[in-house]
Amino acid sequence: MKILKDIKEHLIDLSFWFLNPERKRVISKEIYLNYMVLALGSLALLSLIFNTIVGLELNIIIALFILIGILPIWLINKYSKNNTLAQFIGYPWFIVLYNVIYFSNNGSMGPTNYYLFITIFAIVYFNKKLYSYLLFGLFLINILVNGLIEYSVPGIVSPYNSKITQFLDNLFGLVTGIGVIILLLRNIIKLQIKEKDIANESNRLKTSFLANTSHDIRSPINSIIGFSDLLADPNLSNSDKKRYIGIIHANSDQLLNLVDDIFNISIIESGDFELHNQFTEINSIILDLYTNFNLMIKNSEKKIILQAYYGLPETLNIVYIDPVRIKQILTNLIQNAIKHTESGAIIFGYDKPVDIQELQFYVRDTGMGMPQDQLENIFEPYVTNIEQDKKSTGIGLGLHISKKIVEIANGKIWATSKLGEGSQFYFTIPLEK
Repeated sequence: MKILKDIKEHLIDLSFWFLNPERKRVISKEIYLNYMVLALGSLALLSLIFNTIVGLELNIIIALFILIGILPIWLINKYSKNNTLAQFIGYPWFIVLYNVIYFSNNGSMGPTNYYLFITIFAIVYFNKKLYSYLLFGLFLINILVNGLIEYSVPGIVSPYNSKITQFLDNLFGLVTGIGVIILLLRNIIKLQIKEKDIANESNRLKTSFLANTSHDIRSPINSIIGFSDLLADPNLSNSDKKRYIGIIHANSDQLLNLVDDIFNISIIESGDFELHNQFTEINSIILDLYTNFNLMIKNSEKKIILQAYYGLPETLNIVYIDPVRIKQILTNLIQNAIKHTESGAIIFGYDKPVDIQELQFYVRDTGMGMPQDQLENIFEPYVTNIEQDKKSTGIGLGLHISKKIVEIANGKIWATSKLGEGSQFYFTIPLEK
């Protein structure tokens, strides 16, 4: 069995070396079937045009039948979660069509077998499942049986009207069959190799992310353990105890934020992330954030003035949103602003545009800013590309998580920045009437 499989692989690779010189078989079932349907549809359309020109009436009807039959298979493949259903419907339908076309279009003297051989190789080459080998054998047996029937029953196959019609029909079948399949399959391979390269890059980023995460987890844990041991010293002064406790709290918060980021990105990527809107006093969220971060700044060595602005008066500030996620996004943005600002001001808040059912939030700082090329990927996952700040911590998930939450809420998020002058982050959240 292994020898037969090896021979089959060598024969197929020899037949398709011009289609896939890099030998990368990366075609998914869904995309493969979409392209096969497109190929058969293209061939049927060309056949319809050609047969109309040469006057082969029966073939015109068959070409129309193929076009009509392809549509439900394409719809099943596109919208069904189980792509196998489209295959189990499509392959028997294709076998029936092959036999109808074979006997109606002059049997072995027509171009039908050209299409079949090309389809057989495509099925086996791009599908490693067991049933692809069964289909391969079934098609070959079908060809042999049709040949025997044609030889044994004279007159079962209608002759061509003329030699020139026979020549043109076979030439057309050979050229269009090979041409269309080659163009489509080359396009499939090019597309999928590109997607595979993107997937490899994603895996590389995730590997880097895991390495960075491991480092970022160990650092606060080591600090917590180390300073906790120092607190056990009976000769430690009260001022040192207070300082060590502050360091432990800061590292605990850093560790908690890291765990929260990993948890959030996992549920977002799994598709289980949901918003929980409720009636919320938006001004209370802004005030809480101002109180917490203003205290944080005062306890740090940074010379930053924090300012908060409210877009709605107290009597009208109740809106229907998810308060936890709004606070999470603003927290990420304000933390980044503090991280990259040594002195100056950080201004945050929201506006309520007139006649537009949305809130527009903003966080502006006078920090180091970013060049334009870094703004292009600032919301991508695992990106920490503020090269000017070598001391900054983080694994590059905060902005990506914020973007995903805003998109789930049907809002928009964007940033502007100028190197050396600061950055401005904005996001909008639609409001239900």
